[in-house]
Amino acid sequence: MIDVASISENNGAVLEVHFRESVNDFQKSFKDFDFPKDFYLENEIAFDGKAMNSNNIMILSGVLKVSYLTQCARCLKDVRNKLNIFMEEIYTLDCSSLIKAKDGVESEEDFQAEDGYVYSANVIDP
Repeated sequence: MIDVASISENNGAVLEVHFRESVNDFQKSFKDFDFPKDFYLENEIAFDGKAMNSNNIMILSGVLKVSYLTQCARCLKDVRNKLNIFMEEIYTLDCSSLIKAKDGVESEEDFQAEDGYVYSANVIDP
């Protein structure tokens, strides 16, 4: 969870965000996700980025970094590699005005499925 209280009152304010999570904790968070067989996350999961307040819409952007071990499909040797994934997520306090402005988005669940997430108490949960 990221506390955005320090930027919630200032439009355009930016908060640097950095966190690390163990592979075990990360996989527990995604317990319903089936990781591919012979694909193993290594070390820790890292995120480096920023949260920006844009009229009480928090935009979280940055790079998610992970190292993994898998097996080459051709020669069957172990292959280690790193993956850097750029991500951007949108969090809003109240999505009703955004829902009215978007065609096909009629509820908070639709908004979260298509466009972003709703946050409260100055905390966003990536």
